[in-house]
Amino acid sequence: MDRKLHILLLEDNPDDAELLLHELRRVGFDFECIQVQTKAGYLEQLSERMDIILADYTLPQFDALTALKLLQERNLDIPFLVVTGTVSEEAAAASMRQGAADYLLKDRLTRLGSAVRRALDDRKLREANRLAEEALRQSEERYRMISELTSDFTYALILNGQGSLEVEWITEAVERITGYSRAETLALGGWDALVHEQDRTIVREHRRILLEGRSHVCELRIVTKNGQVRWLRDYAKPESLGEGEHQRRFFGAAQDITLHRQAESHMRYQANLLRNVSDAIISTDLNMRILSWNQAAEEIYGWESSEVLGMALDDVVRTQYFNTPNVPTAEYLQAHSSWKGEIIQLHKDGFAIPVLSSLSVVRDDDGRAIGIVGVNHDISERIRTESEMRRLNANLEKRNNELITLHEVGKRLSATLDATQVFRVLYQDVAVAVLGAEAILVLNYDLFHRVVRCNYAIVQDVEIDATIYAPIPVDDDPIGRCITSRHPQQLKGEDKAQLQEIEIFRTINQLQEMESVLLVPMTSSALVSGVIILIHSKPYMFDQVNLALLTTMANQTAITLENARLFDQVQMVITELEKRVESRTAELEAANAALLALDRQKTDFISTSAHELRTPLTTIQGFSEILLERQLNEDRSRRYLRMINEQATQLNKLVDDLLDVSRIEMGRGVTITASPLRLIDLVDSIVPTFAESSPHHKFQVIHLAELPMVQADAFRLGQVIRNLISNAVKYSPDGGCITIDGKVYSDNQVLIRISDEGVGISEGDLRHLGEKFYRAHASNTAIEGTGLGLYITKAIVESHAGEIWFESRVGCGTTVHVTLPIWKGTS
Repeated sequence: MDRKLHILLLEDNPDDAELLLHELRRVGFDFECIQVQTKAGYLEQLSERMDIILADYTLPQFDALTALKLLQERNLDIPFLVVTGTVSEEAAAASMRQGAADYLLKDRLTRLGSAVRRALDDRKLREANRLAEEALRQSEERYRMISELTSDFTYALILNGQGSLEVEWITEAVERITGYSRAETLALGGWDALVHEQDRTIVREHRRILLEGRSHVCELRIVTKNGQVRWLRDYAKPESLGEGEHQRRFFGAAQDITLHRQAESHMRYQANLLRNVSDAIISTDLNMRILSWNQAAEEIYGWESSEVLGMALDDVVRTQYFNTPNVPTAEYLQAHSSWKGEIIQLHKDGFAIPVLSSLSVVRDDDGRAIGIVGVNHDISERIRTESEMRRLNANLEKRNNELITLHEVGKRLSATLDATQVFRVLYQDVAVAVLGAEAILVLNYDLFHRVVRCNYAIVQDVEIDATIYAPIPVDDDPIGRCITSRHPQQLKGEDKAQLQEIEIFRTINQLQEMESVLLVPMTSSALVSGVIILIHSKPYMFDQVNLALLTTMANQTAITLENARLFDQVQMVITELEKRVESRTAELEAANAALLALDRQKTDFISTSAHELRTPLTTIQGFSEILLERQLNEDRSRRYLRMINEQATQLNKLVDDLLDVSRIEMGRGVTITASPLRLIDLVDSIVPTFAESSPHHKFQVIHLAELPMVQADAFRLGQVIRNLISNAVKYSPDGGCITIDGKVYSDNQVLIRISDEGVGISEGDLRHLGEKFYRAHASNTAIEGTGLGLYITKAIVESHAGEIWFESRVGCGTTVHVTLPIWKGTS
């Protein structure tokens, strides 16, 4: 063996134990043996490290069957051999039934070696089988996961003895596509039962090719469990089951290609739409060179697409613009994104075509202009219609009564911007008074002819709430034809029946039978904005005079409604402009106030700075003249020199402040060189100077020694502390205690507080502390300063990624709070 055998021996007789072990050594086993006699000892040694267990059948307080049961309760796969001194078929049978590997007699130990080897071999075989089963389970689990995650399902078909195909197996993914579980699919005889009836011939041809021994791919439709139609692409391949036998098994995979098919259908629809649209759709690059030219463009202009691609658009159609202040050049379109207007263009044969053109800029995902697309609608028919309308209007002028009616109604319509009043005038003065109609409807629709909404309806002088009815779709129906043709239309049998399918017309028909119906388009600025519908309960024939009058009234109504809409828009624009003027005036007033305040601050600063500069200069000049002109003793000379030095230091500080402000204003900020710094060391180096110069103040430093080191520029932070202590001294002229303390503020920051018992700062001054040129108690000339100290201090603190704020009450002193980052390096 490759390693020592670990044996657990359950035996109370030392001699018998020695015989057993001797026999094992004799047959060549290398082993380690642990002998136990009791249940407790047995359980203590029982573990997976044991390779085999040899147990006497009967012990004074224990037996082999109990030991075997304890082994099985712990689910340990260790061969268990019973060795006994007595022959008992019942005991041997009981041991083997319970699971013992073998049953041996102590006086016949020659079989012990082979029994142990067989038991160990059986254990190895069980372990190999277990590993194989686990590998198979893992493989099946991976296959199941892949099958569940993939959008395809796979299957196997087998050719039975009757010559028909049966489903041998199919993956679970079939349920995700078809809605039927695998069991349901198998019960149906395979997913072929789900094939759409129109694709049955495809399946039969697919199976014929497979039975000939060839692989094949087909696309077909299925009907899912919920009735949805989906497309599948079926890949199938035959497999031979043996040499000389017929091919009897077929493997296949079905892929859901519904989305792909839908995308193809949508693309075909769009391509067909582009081919069949009646408007010319032309795309160009930004230099107006033609990139695409649809079939409608070929029909309208007479040029084939192959003739014009790459040419300049104007070289092809020779566009003429009129009644427009803005010619849509490429530059204009890029600036305004779109343009719309009526133009004249030339056919290939040279005749003019009136066109309603709409141009738009095409942009990429980043908003950059990459081209121009134009939709041109041939308005020749509309021009002819307008010409005919003008001719009819000329004929109407010959009839004085119609002219008077037209004049009076026009005045009343022009005198109001109320849409409801316009509709009532139309009903009373035209529909009822002139034409004797019992009902009138006024419909409006959008520029794309998508829906029609009833804005107004009257039946026998009773107004109907038209807003409760759903929008009326415009299709190939009487309303749609009226909008498209732009001519009045008197309806007959089938057309009236078609209208009665619409809810609001059914309501009108219940109140008043529709016998004669006339549809009149409302046209304004060459655009149809709606339809007027007149209804009679008796047969009524509208003559040309009636149609001309109604056409004029409809157009006048459209103009009036458009004027009302424009008036509302103008009012909205005026209101918005007034609001903007008020807002802008308030902003300018606030800006002027801020400029005046800044100007006052600058004036105060210049005055203060001049004083601050003049004071040390005067001192330096005066004492230097004394030293130059007089013979002084050494003590007075040193005292004067000290005073000159102090004033020079003060002057140098003022110059440094001005330079710091200049750097901050230029956007360069305050330059710092950060390094680890103990705050107690810095403060201890600064406080004695103030204590010596301000003996009537008491300086107290607490808690700073307990703080961690900070990441700071020692020079700049010293500048901050000196300035804050100096302010505390200045603003507590009667003395008092000045306290510098600190604490850990957060995981990353410490907080320093500098407090005084001085005059305090008002709430109004607190809001402005840290602003350039601002000084609290600026009117108190006894407190010197330029107003730059806190401005620079704030910039230095912020350069350290810290914050500074102030708390104060008048008469109760001031506390300044400063946060600084904790140094994160090693000490």
